[in-house]
Amino acid sequence: MANAHPGTSKTSGAIERILEMIANEALEPGQRLPSERALAADLKVSRATVREAIMALQIAGRVESRSGDGTYILEAPAQIGDAALKVQTGVDIADALEYRMATEISAAVLSCARARRSDVMRMQAVVEAMSECLEDDDYEGYLDATYDLHLAIGQASHSKRLGTIHRALTEQTRDEEWLLAESYTSEVAAHSMQLHREMVSAIAARDVERTAHAVQAHYVEFPALVEG
Repeated sequence: MANAHPGTSKTSGAIERILEMIANEALEPGQRLPSERALAADLKVSRATVREAIMALQIAGRVESRSGDGTYILEAPAQIGDAALKVQTGVDIADALEYRMATEISAAVLSCARARRSDVMRMQAVVEAMSECLEDDDYEGYLDATYDLHLAIGQASHSKRLGTIHRALTEQTRDEEWLLAESYTSEVAAHSMQLHREMVSAIAARDVERTAHAVQAHYVEFPALVEG
């Protein structure tokens, strides 16, 4: 599980308030959530906190983001205990993402200058393994392979200290991949595959600007559960 930081308690509080609104039928399944700005004003938190809360609820399967149409409330799962675990896991994943993005952008940019031919070949091999998993609709195997790719990017930076931090953050979220796998579809997987291919392609081309943009896009759109 992710370690808490000052923003986590605010995010958890925002999640509790949103779930209370759903439980009290102020918000109902099938209804669109108010805008980030409106929720932030109502909950008296920042828009960043609201965004993180919505991401956690999205990962947990309590809301669904529809491209160009906002975020909608889904039916509550049958088992309350499982629902609580999923929400907490969603918080942990959302909390860890900002740290992973910061370290991975740094690692990937360093990789543009320091990656050896063997490093690039390793990343490309993992990408092919990911593709094979998708051909078999093996989303758990696919997600596990994505973590191997992120670790390979960190290793290619050839920065011992940064690599250690990056590895710890990556392995930390690997334990929660079961929740992400539940929400994967062929469309989500195809989009995820495209994002990962672009990161490796940019590093192989030693294009620093393209690499930084590709890594940022991966985390901004993570976990890519925006179909509907």
